[in-house]
Amino acid sequence: MHVDAAPHILEARLGARARESAEQVAARLARHAPFTLPDGVRCESIDNSGELEDGGHALIAFLKSHAGR
Repeated sequence: MHVDAAPHILEARLGARARESAEQVAARLARHAPFTLPDGVRCESIDNSGELEDGGHALIAFLKSHAGR
């Protein structure tokens, strides 16, 4: 499972936490490495750019659908 959000959403969320300065948030986002998988590996993705609750529900639905497999 890969959960990600658009860069501007991540920036806003990190800024709202107020744990880092704007410069630290920008540096953190600049270090964000692209997500890649080795050949032949499958991965489900959740776009968490919307409401956090929606992303959580999508993750729970995925886990429930794959429980016991």
